[in-house]
Formats: sequence, structure tokens, C-alpha cells
Amino acid sequence: MARTVNKKLRDERRRKILDAATVLFAQHGFSQSTITQIAKAVGVSHATIFLYFPTKDDLFQAVILEPLDTTKKLYLSLMSQGNSPLERLHSLVRGQIHRSLYNATYLRLVQYALGQPERFPDIAKELNHYVNRFVHDIIPIIEEGQRMGELSPGDPFYIAWAYFSYYNGIGMCYLEPNEESINELVKNGLRIFGPVEKVCNYD
Repeated sequence: MARTVNKKLRDERRRKILDAATVLFAQHGFSQSTITQIAKAVGVSHATIFLYFPTKDDLFQAVILEPLDTTKKLYLSLMSQGNSPLERLHSLVRGQIHRSLYNATYLRLVQYALGQPERFPDIAKELNHYVNRFVHDIIPIIEEGQRMGELSPGDPFYIAWAYFSYYNGIGMCYLEPNEESINELVKNGLRIFGPVEKVCNYD
């Protein structure tokens, strides 16, 4: 029992370290964020951070890469919600926009790392793999929608990339997360896929 409790406490502390590091790295960048600042934000000693992460580089990498598996599971789940391609795309866009607005700090940190691939090569490689995987996963839905006449003709590859660029850019807009902004962003995000007017009920 004691071992279970200790593991739970360790996991909770590790999560607090990651959360504090996410905020500080996003605000100040990698170089200007210190382990001492992160430790102070969590309420632990400088040395405690190194019990969980051997170096600041390891911490930075964990902050960015560890959420990707959860994020992938989320978008795959969203893609499966709905009977038609257009319904599944609507589910995906709404879910991702909501997450983007309420998790903008993390998204801006991802953009920070993506913009410096020569500085963070391992992270950039993993992020690019994730993005390419997302594009690969969404293309069949676009193709099905086009075959069914729900979506206008167009190259599914570039449509998928256009949507990802739109979604990724939302994190840079500092929009107030509320129902109105979510609805408007979802409406415009869905338009990227070229829904045929007669079957689109989301305007």
C-alpha cells in the first residue's frame, strides 16, 4: 500500500513539474527558463527536479513530447464520432479547436520548438512525425467525403495540410476561449474541407 501511495505522490509531483515547466518555457523560452524558477513554481528544491529529469533538456523534451500520445488518441477518437465523413470532420474540428483554445500555452510551446529544428532536432523530428501521421489519418475521411458528394473535389493531401495549418495557427491568436469563438472557429475550420452547401448543417 505504501508503495502505491508513494508512486501516486511521485506521479503527482512529476505532473506539477511538467505543468510549471510548460508555462515557464512558453513564456521565456528554453534558455531564459531556469530549473530554479521551475522548482520555485512547484514549491520544491532545485535538486528535486533532477530526481525526475536528469537535465533541463530532458525536461523540455518531456514537456513537449509526452502529451503527443494522448493528443493522438484524442484526435483518433474524435475522427470516429459521427455516421458520415462530414460529421466526423465536424467532431474533429470542434474537439481540436476547443483543446487549442483551452490549451494554448502548450501549443505555443510546440510552435516554438518546431520553429527551431536545428536547435531541437530530436523534438522537431518527433513533432514532424506526429504531424505527418495526423495528415495521413485524416486523408481517408476527406476522400470518402468527396466520393459521397459531401465535400467538394480537391487534393486531400493539401486540404489536410491546410486544415492543420489553420488549427496550429489558432494557438498564436490569443483568442478568448468561449462558446462564440469556438463556434466561429469551428465553422471556418470546417469550410477548409469544402463541405457541399446542401449537406452542410453547421453554418
